[in-house]
Amino acid sequence: MSRPDAMIRAHSWLDANPDAEALLVKWLREAIADHKTPRVKKGIERLRDECHLDRDGSPYAVDNSYSGPLARILVGRYPDLAGKVPMRLSKFDPPSSRPHDDLPPEIAAAWVVGRLL
Repeated sequence: MSRPDAMIRAHSWLDANPDAEALLVKWLREAIADHKTPRVKKGIERLRDECHLDRDGSPYAVDNSYSGPLARILVGRYPDLAGKVPMRLSKFDPPSSRPHDDLPPEIAAAWVVGRLL
């Protein structure tokens, strides 16, 4: 699945599952309040564990590849999460957020590994 497809599907998933969106946002805010790192991927796992998700989508089926797009969408929808929910850089992020674009690939890769992982 291409990155734009993942964004479209993640938007559709959130729109179809407002209760899951509310839980993800609640858990992210709780992590922030507890001075922990708020992670969307962890929220997805909690949805699976606590809501008994399975591959048949009962009650919420969510693909792991949605974690990055979901993080970006949630930060866009809930400004209080901005700057607090960690996200890796993506080639689909705006150029202003990719300061390493003008670097040679091997240096850019080292910058991403050193700064974001």
